[in-house]
Amino acid sequence: DNMLSWEEFKVLCRGAGCNAKQAMVFWNATDSDESGELDRYEFRKFVSSDSIWPEMRRLYKQLQDIKIHETKEIAKLVFEELKAAAQTTNMDFKEDELSFKQFKMLCKKAGATSEEEAKRIFIQTDQDDSGFISIKEFYYFCARSDVRPVMKKIATMIAERRKAARGDEAKKEGGKVED
Repeated sequence: DNMLSWEEFKVLCRGAGCNAKQAMVFWNATDSDESGELDRYEFRKFVSSDSIWPEMRRLYKQLQDIKIHETKEIAKLVFEELKAAAQTTNMDFKEDELSFKQFKMLCKKAGATSEEEAKRIFIQTDQDDSGFISIKEFYYFCARSDVRPVMKKIATMIAERRKAARGDEAKKEGGKVED
């Protein structure tokens, strides 16, 4: 939800070596709109403040690194799935690029409402105007805050489907399913 609650903030502060009283002081100084939650702007302002201790900066960087790694894994999984789908539908697929037709298929799966909307997003994502979306451009697309949750949901569905397929195969062979 891109918001940080007091409970979540308190856990972060505890991990950085703060006691509850110190955490409350930081919370009151950080929740500038007094909404009871920190939005990204408030949290970024907090972690980039000169008064913040180095440990919190380190934790924030770790969270960013985890998010970057997770987004790359999501992009890779979805990209691989599109390649596999293209092969089963006799759709031409370049090794590391998506055509508009393939991207449109992904948008349809993600709930995009129209071909025009898919085309608009495709044009925005195709940074080098090549008419294709490279794996790097696809990663940046997946990292967008409005896209990442949808891609995460699609990646989860793909992973669950693959796990179920492995389970079916193992049952046929009388074996055990591996995660």
